[in-house]
Order: sequence, then C-alpha cells, then structure tokens
Amino acid sequence: MLWQLTLTVPVDGALAFQEGLEGSLSASFKEIDGGKQFEVQHLFDHQPDEKQLRAQITQLSKNMGWASPPPFELGPVPEKDWVGESQRSFKPFTIPPFFVYTPFYEGKPPEALIPLKINAAQAFGTGGHETTAGCLHLLGQLHAQGHTFHNVLDFGCGTGILAFGAKRLWPEATVTGIDNDPVAIEEAGRMAEANGLEDHVVLKVDDAPPPIAQSDLVIANILLQPLLDLQQSLMHSLKLGGHMILSGILGTQVDQLVDAYSALGLQPLTLHHDGDWAAVVMQGG
Repeated sequence: MLWQLTLTVPVDGALAFQEGLEGSLSASFKEIDGGKQFEVQHLFDHQPDEKQLRAQITQLSKNMGWASPPPFELGPVPEKDWVGESQRSFKPFTIPPFFVYTPFYEGKPPEALIPLKINAAQAFGTGGHETTAGCLHLLGQLHAQGHTFHNVLDFGCGTGILAFGAKRLWPEATVTGIDNDPVAIEEAGRMAEANGLEDHVVLKVDDAPPPIAQSDLVIANILLQPLLDLQQSLMHSLKLGGHMILSGILGTQVDQLVDAYSALGLQPLTLHHDGDWAAVVMQGG
C-alpha cells in the first residue's frame, strides 16, 4: 500500500521540501492560496517512520531559518497506479528548440523541435518546473547565439533532462550528469536509454563536482544554499572563460547568488525569470 505525506510551506520552501525528504517514490508541489504557499506531496511505497519524517521536516525547517516546522498529514492512499497516472496526466510542452514529453504521449513530436522524452513520475527535473524550464530556455539561447561547448557538466541532474538537452544541442560534447540521489541517477539512466543517449551521456552518483577544471559549461539547477555552499567546487570544475547556468532560485535570491559568484570572477550575462523563479547565465573571465 502507498502512503502519502502532505504539507504546506511558504514559497521559498517548496523546492527544499520536495527534494530534501528521503525515501519517497515521487514528490510534487503545487501553488495554493493564490501562489502565497505551496502544497508539497510525497508518495511512499511503505509506511514511513513518522518519527524520522518529523526529524527530517524539523531539520529542513531549521535550514530554512523558520521558527517552527510546518504541520503535515501522513496516511495511506487508495490502491492506484500512481506512476502511470502521473505519466498520463503529464502534458507535453515546448521550450524552443525542445519538445518535452513522456512515453505515454501518443502523438508525433514536431519535426522542427528537438524531442526530449522524460519520466514525469520519478525524481526532480522533468522540465515542467519553472527552474528546469528556464535552464532549457537558456541552453537553447546559448546555442542560438552560436556558442559551442566541448565538455558539459550537469550537477544535480535529477532525471537528466538538462544533460540530454545539452547533448542534443552539442552532439560532439562530452556531457556528464551528477546527482547525489541514486534513485535519480537510476531513472536518468532509463531516460537516457529512452532517448537513445545511453552510450553518449555519462551519469554517476556523487556529492560534489569534479575537482578538475574541465567543463566549459556547468549547469547547476539546485537550491540557493547548495549553490552558495558549492560555489568553490563548481568554480574548480569550470574552465577559464567557461559558462555557468545557475538556477533553482527565487527571483528575490538572484542578487545574493550573482554577488557570490561575481566575487569569484564570474560575470552575469543573461537573467531569465519565470513566475517567482529565476535562472542566470554567468561567464568566467
């Protein structure tokens, strides 16, 4: 039997509580209260330990600087093919030059666009969230501007959609996707195969970027605090003059992020906003 955890958090906690709780099959969030709050839901294939869940929620709340953790509801859900339901309800969408869809899509991808097949039910990074969509937009923009990259790192790759998009845009590039979540990397491997990229994109589990300055494009669609914590490590992975796409942040957090990376020698080039969320392209000197 599946179990569902539901909690309501402020806008700035949506990503943290989607990604930060361990052990769930899938996680999602949606706006409520006119966009002032988000409802976060996690599905489990077993009855989770409520004491451990409460400890995780309390720690995440402390990390966010909140005075108290949000209340939550935990209970069994009726038997249902939740994975298939999620897949079938996922509507394909276009972010030029990409067309993102799931295996349940029965139509034919437009010939003028680059098809990206993704599983909407597993891990973070299906393309539908504003930050992932913003990164896809910025990848397409860099390509349209004539940039060529030879070594691309997608750190915190989730299902791998950004790594796959980069490989489609720059077929000759070496593309590596890294995530600290084995479930995400396992799913990314399946999606690489579904996209015919299983032998063309390197996927691995790790907590940190490679310490060698080998990438001329680094993508990090994570959260503000990890971006700040890992800024030195991400910089060590970037070649001189290389580009970074940084996202997973709110529009109100852009200045703090840009200031931190500018202090290390990067210059902001492009800022993309989508609702409350933002993504930025920066380049080294």
